[in-house]
Amino acid sequence: MISVLRIHAGGGRGADCESYPRPKPLRTMQPKNTSNPLWATRRIYIKDSLAIWTGIDRIGRGKMSKSILIADDNAATRHVMLAYLELAGLKVCGFAVDGRDVTTKVRALKPSLVILDLAMPQMNGLEAARTLNQITPELPLVLFTFHEGAIPQSEAAGFGIDAVVPKSAGMNVLVKEVRRLLASR
Repeated sequence: MISVLRIHAGGGRGADCESYPRPKPLRTMQPKNTSNPLWATRRIYIKDSLAIWTGIDRIGRGKMSKSILIADDNAATRHVMLAYLELAGLKVCGFAVDGRDVTTKVRALKPSLVILDLAMPQMNGLEAARTLNQITPELPLVLFTFHEGAIPQSEAAGFGIDAVVPKSAGMNVLVKEVRRLLASR
């Protein structure tokens, strides 16, 4: 079944999401605050784990041609990350729901960077990073986790992880690290 996810994102205000069954075609949504140039409204059709953007009022800071794969077992977290990364002008090529899925998707989608959650079913983020580092050692990996301080950056580097960003630091820090790693490659 296809459902609709509306994401309202704005500079400094965070994002809110609502999901509901799609009863009729979507109408264009108007910004709540037209004075804020970073405000954007997007309409998304969700089918399985594929998100298709159907309308964008504004994208901030220009697009990069490099793509990002998001690996997180929480659907709401994946979609909020998608909203923020797309709002920042970054391209998301797909989602993975666990460590095994991310290794399959990396082979198929060939992303420029992977964002990993630490706690995922079947294979956690560290095990997935070790496997990805063997498959594509040049692929930048970002560990984005609620478990702040669970793994120091020096220990994460041993698994092939280039940056550790705690989820408590916020999406702006994640976007900054992603941009830094993509620019350095």
